[in-house]
Amino acid sequence: MEIQQDCMEIPQESMENTNEEQEKHNFTKVFKTFQCYREYWLKVMNKKEVFAAENMPQGRKGQYFAHLQELKKRVESNQQFFWHVLREFPFDEAGFTDYLHRNLNKTLPYSQDPIKAVFKQLVREWSKEGEAERSTSFTPIIDEVKAQFKHRKKVDILVPGAGLGRLPYELAHAGYTAEGNEFSLFFSFASNLIMNGCTKCCEYEIFPYIHSFDNVVKNEDQVTPVSLPDILPKIPSSGLSMTCGDFVEVYSKLSEQFDCVATCFFIDCVPNTLQAIKVIYQNLKPGGLWVNNGPLKYHFDETESNSSIQLSREDLREVIVDTGFIFKTEKEITATYAENARSMAKSHYQNWFFSCQKPS
Repeated sequence: MEIQQDCMEIPQESMENTNEEQEKHNFTKVFKTFQCYREYWLKVMNKKEVFAAENMPQGRKGQYFAHLQELKKRVESNQQFFWHVLREFPFDEAGFTDYLHRNLNKTLPYSQDPIKAVFKQLVREWSKEGEAERSTSFTPIIDEVKAQFKHRKKVDILVPGAGLGRLPYELAHAGYTAEGNEFSLFFSFASNLIMNGCTKCCEYEIFPYIHSFDNVVKNEDQVTPVSLPDILPKIPSSGLSMTCGDFVEVYSKLSEQFDCVATCFFIDCVPNTLQAIKVIYQNLKPGGLWVNNGPLKYHFDETESNSSIQLSREDLREVIVDTGFIFKTEKEITATYAENARSMAKSHYQNWFFSCQKPS
């Protein structure tokens, strides 16, 4: 795949360490999950219809049934968006087309949880509605990179946990060479459409709020549309690429490749934070900079297979110093993540923002 042009690469390193048949099976399951979106959510709406018919007061049924019909229409619209996602993905270049055709009908989908995460990420990264979140998550990182490299013309930046690619895109547009890495195939499918398949701003309309019935103030809030992308992505001449695969697995094989590593809501999303810190250090050139902005939520904390430890910020800072880093900047930033402004539920993080340097 064209790294500089099409911003989507399945790294050879990942393929070498993963059974190729399993890799193709995973791609097929992701495809199937997108494909089954409509079927799954219409069943959810139908069940609610049956429950309402049996339990709601007679005078309220008509209004609620009308709302469910509106939700079903939005499900149809979202499925149309996913057809665009699937059509745009370069299966031929990935070598998966034949396998997909042979195995799709007998493959079971994943749960719909990753699909809901895709909707949240689309709003956060590529919509006008996500602008405020990007200003507290991405902008401080970009500003720090500019401040620390203001006398450098060429800077190679790695962005682990790149999501749908907005942060590496903005870094590339600031004049740097940016490489994003993302583990989620669901995110990779969606980012490929946004970054390679759009011809104008606000080309697509999605309905990201129809899946949640919690903390809804008004029925109309659930069916509020979101247009994307808020800008037309154009690949800058400085260079932008995306890789798909586990960060530690892919980049532990590399050394001293980057002038900067930028992490945003990432270091608590890996199974082993301590290992990820070592790989970040290993991939930085002497004198390289690590810029981080995010909390310590530790998403793998409650999984049965988790074998890592969840350190406090105080202890983790000491580990970072012991690894060899020298702290340059450190502060707290109040931020949110994929928050629905219309929801009754609100939460925020006191992010740990820092930049630290690998000795020259």
